[in-house]
Amino acid sequence: MKPPKAHDHLNDLIRSRLSYNPDTGLLTWKAKPGDARETRRWNTRYAGKIAQARDEDGYSKITIMTGKKNNIFKGHRICWLLHYGEWPMAEIDHVNHVRDDNRIDNIRLSDRSEQNMNRSLPANNISGFIGVTWLKSKKKWRAIAGHKRKYYFLGYFVNPEDAASVVQAFRRERQFHSNHGATR
Repeated sequence: MKPPKAHDHLNDLIRSRLSYNPDTGLLTWKAKPGDARETRRWNTRYAGKIAQARDEDGYSKITIMTGKKNNIFKGHRICWLLHYGEWPMAEIDHVNHVRDDNRIDNIRLSDRSEQNMNRSLPANNISGFIGVTWLKSKKKWRAIAGHKRKYYFLGYFVNPEDAASVVQAFRRERQFHSNHGATR
């Protein structure tokens, strides 16, 4: 993802408006300088308060006014900017799968393939394991795993734990993230 246009000015604006606590992942509004009535009102209402809201997908978002335009940013991207001093040049993965947990030790740069190697257990999963599905026609559990745009059939099993064991071994060999398949 490319940084926003005119990013130097925007970076400075974001740095002047927001504080980031890398231990909690929270963004808070900074006090605006000056003594004008509107500035004092803004500072009384917002300075030191949490700046982020949650979007419909569960990620934190921040709205920053530039001129007459509202700009909406993902919180994890602003956290990266404030911590490292530059816009992330790749996607950001939340290691623990919690989309609004923006602690610096929970966000990392990744590409789509790496993110797929750190997925949560789907809500509709009945086996309790990613890559393990019930095949009614065979009356067995099927173990499959995807890696680098290919799917691998790993066998049929009587119980889901045996199927999961084979899938987990496959993923360990290919260095999937240890959180892969965990519940949120």
